[in-house]
Amino acid sequence: MFYRLALYFQDFLQQIGVWPFANVLRYQTFRLVMAIVTSFFLLMIFAPAVIRMLRRLKIGGAVDFDNALVNQMNSTKAGVPTMGGILIVPSIIVATLLWADVTNFHVILGIVTVAWLGALGAVDDYLKIVKKSRDGLRMWEKLLFQIGLAVLLAFFLDQVSGGIQLPEDGNGLALNLPFYKFPIHLTFWSFAIVAILVVAGTSNAVNLTDGMDGLAVGSMVPPTIVFLIISYIAGRSDYSSYLFLPFVPGAGELTIFCAAILGASLAFLWHNCSPAQVFMGDTGSLALGGAIGYVAIATAPPDRGRPVCHGSDERDDAGLVLQAHAEIYGAGPAHLPHDAAASPFSTGRMDRDADGRPFLAYRCHIRRNGTRHLEAEVTPREET
Repeated sequence: MFYRLALYFQDFLQQIGVWPFANVLRYQTFRLVMAIVTSFFLLMIFAPAVIRMLRRLKIGGAVDFDNALVNQMNSTKAGVPTMGGILIVPSIIVATLLWADVTNFHVILGIVTVAWLGALGAVDDYLKIVKKSRDGLRMWEKLLFQIGLAVLLAFFLDQVSGGIQLPEDGNGLALNLPFYKFPIHLTFWSFAIVAILVVAGTSNAVNLTDGMDGLAVGSMVPPTIVFLIISYIAGRSDYSSYLFLPFVPGAGELTIFCAAILGASLAFLWHNCSPAQVFMGDTGSLALGGAIGYVAIATAPPDRGRPVCHGSDERDDAGLVLQAHAEIYGAGPAHLPHDAAASPFSTGRMDRDADGRPFLAYRCHIRRNGTRHLEAEVTPREET
């Protein structure tokens, strides 16, 4: 908004002699810094009051890690408020509206993505925590809205794909593979499939990672920085040509969008690190993951950046899927409390229970504040 206001009143600002100062609003580097500062302080200012409100309304989830020992270690988190995404989503949207070009096509789609998935997550949290009518939205219901959003994003991005300049061969939508410099041209439906995999995949990856102190939001910071840089490069014809990346006109404004995500994530991490005062819930996790997935497909090189910068979220996602389908219930290293993980595991083995089902067993040496707190075999069938 400030960018557009500065351009609209440019003649007036020149007449009164302040244009040399207002001219700084034309630079994306200045505006991305201001977006980080704005989203950070917005969340920091409102977080204490919102956390108190969530506690007063008793909006908190139960502790259940499918393991008696880990549940006992995390018993103090039973009353920690969740649904903290109601802090993250507005901070991102407000900071983006203030400092980005609000008429930019990519910025509009980014705001729609955050609002759409934030609303979806809020409904899920409301049903699960407030109404307690059922275990939130069913998986197919979430996927229906995530796939619908991904298809819509693919459709609108396809409408402006003619302006994308590929590094080797023409214009349009293309799939960029790691270690292979020639883009693979995509039809709309093949691009829609890629969009579904990326947007729904990253959204659910962050969602499944949420639940431990600082884990999900901490994992969001590195990929956000990476895609902030990618957006800046993709929006400049000189840098993208030199680095052999697609040039996407207007994608540079996504740096402000990524900066708003980064500022909100850092501020939320302050309240989410151990001991956590609040968890983001589906309201924040679905929106954050989906937003980064959207930036990935909008800047055209999703498959070059994703293996590096989404490694932690997708590693946890794959581990949770394996646990669900192979009945591996042992406590994994990534999901132990951060304040009790100085040297959490010294040995580990795959074993089978009396019914022949596989599980992971670890010999734990868990420390708290430098003092050995517990040494035990963690198995999936411990009884309390």
